[in-house]
Amino acid sequence: MLCFTLGELANWCRAELVNANAEARVEGVSTDTRSMRPGCVFFALRGERHDGHDFVPEALGRGAVAAVVRKDWLLKNPGVPALAVGDTLEALGDAAAGYRRLFAGAVVCITGSSGKTTTKEMTELALSSLGPVAKSEANYNNEIGVPLSIFKIGGEHKAAVLELAMRGRGQIRYLARIARPNVGVIVSIGDAHLGLLGSRRAIAEAKAELLEELPESGTAVLPRDSEWYPLLTQRCACRWLSFGFHPEADVRVVGYSASEGGSRFSIRFEGDEAGVELAAPGEHLAVDAAAAVAAAVALGVPLSAAASALSGFRPPDMRGVRLAANGFTVINDAYNANPDSVAAALKSLACYSGRKVALLGDMLELGDASAELHRKVGALAAELGIDLLVTVGSLGAEIGRGALDAGMPSEAVLQFATPLDAAEALRELLRPGDVVLVKASRGARLEQAVEVLVSGSFAEANRN
Repeated sequence: MLCFTLGELANWCRAELVNANAEARVEGVSTDTRSMRPGCVFFALRGERHDGHDFVPEALGRGAVAAVVRKDWLLKNPGVPALAVGDTLEALGDAAAGYRRLFAGAVVCITGSSGKTTTKEMTELALSSLGPVAKSEANYNNEIGVPLSIFKIGGEHKAAVLELAMRGRGQIRYLARIARPNVGVIVSIGDAHLGLLGSRRAIAEAKAELLEELPESGTAVLPRDSEWYPLLTQRCACRWLSFGFHPEADVRVVGYSASEGGSRFSIRFEGDEAGVELAAPGEHLAVDAAAAVAAAVALGVPLSAAASALSGFRPPDMRGVRLAANGFTVINDAYNANPDSVAAALKSLACYSGRKVALLGDMLELGDASAELHRKVGALAAELGIDLLVTVGSLGAEIGRGALDAGMPSEAVLQFATPLDAAEALRELLRPGDVVLVKASRGARLEQAVEVLVSGSFAEANRN
């Protein structure tokens, strides 16, 4: 990581440094004593189940040089080497903002209703010709994860790619002010979090907070195919590049073709064209690739270098990963879901030649429109010719209802209460060559079904 001292950290956090040496070098920051290294500073965050202040003695025992704690806690625990603050979570954000100012490289921030993580992974690849690129790991995309990701940026890195999640108005703005991006990417505007914000327009406005925090010298990367593209451009005080299939997109996808083995297309920018090959089908992946390339060319990466690097893309865990299982294929896309991402996944499933099976569950946080949006997903499954639709949960049942209303045969629609019930039934129904898409919101826990389907017990069940 970049070098700084306890004194500098205290200044960033507006903290009172107590019982500690201001000149001591900080080797890292941590919120988890299980993974921290000696020389780190421990931030005692209060969560729903645990209070980090309870772990301060353990952190110091593991070699922490100090702990960031609440002032009232320190009064009851004198003698602890500490940075005393009013709010430790706020202090973590302030500290990350201070650390970010030490980094001279470019920062790309990515948000969107769906496709954020995929685009983040692709953008890291597209920027790779610059040198080492830091990125958010796993789901480190909120008010804790973004600061921790920033602290992972080191002197060896030439750029950083950060994913920003949104749970309500103001959150993207808060995270962007910490990250201070040079490039801001909005991948998509969809129905995710509709229940929290009430309308797609409100969602678009919340995502646009990223654009409003870009410097005049920065670049916004915007989805040209979105109905909210005009609104997004109005929020830009800097230059922007658009991306997508739209004929007027600055970074345009052309010549798209797909099979179960993957997809091929070209990306066109300023009269030049470069081919891209991905190991998975899906027009949504081509759009994500165009967004990544747009971010890269905005930072001076040649189009050919950015596009060719995408051949190394592999989906992150539980986000479209293909698993071979006893003669059939499971597409594990169970990490999360909203109507737009499920529609994209179903269209990708339709590219496969085997019998197409969709195991779908509840999509959460959709508000009053939830039942209708679930039924629309079911209707799309029927329209695409999905051979077998298996649903889980009460909202999943609405998916099945929509499929039946759209003409899917009743014998092709099965409904179950739990992921394990659905998986046990599928073990008896699946045969070699089948392709099974598994997708739902995280709360549906459909990864439980994936574990059953890919386990060796399926082979035993098939033989009996």
